[in-house]
Amino acid sequence: MQEHKSDNYLVKTEVNPDSYMQRVKYHCLECDYEGKTKANLKIHEEINHDGVVYSCNKCNHQARNKSNLTLHQKSQHEGVRYSCSLCDYQAAQKKYLKMHTKNKHEGISYSCNQCE
Repeated sequence: MQEHKSDNYLVKTEVNPDSYMQRVKYHCLECDYEGKTKANLKIHEEINHDGVVYSCNKCNHQARNKSNLTLHQKSQHEGVRYSCSLCDYQAAQKKYLKMHTKNKHEGISYSCNQCE
C-alpha cells in the first residue's frame, strides 16, 4: 500500500495482485471517514467539518448538502410527486415510493433500530 498526504486528506493506494487493479481511498484527516473519490471527501468535509449549510431561497429550510436542498425544492416548491402504480399513494421522493412499494405491496417490513 502506498500513501501520500495532500493539504487536507490522505490518499492510500492498494494494488490487488489478482486483478492488477488499484483501489484508491481518500481519508479525511479529521476523522475516520474514507471516500472512493476526492469529490465525496470534499462533500464529507463540507457537511461534517466546515459547517456548510445550503439555504432554500423560498423558505427557511436549510440542508447539509446541495442534493438534499434540490430534493426539498422539488418536493415542497415545485410539487414533484412520485405515484404508486398499485394504489393512490404519492411520495415526495423516489426513495419513499420504493420503501412504500416494498412495505405495502411486497410485504417487506422495515424495523426501527431504536425500538424493540
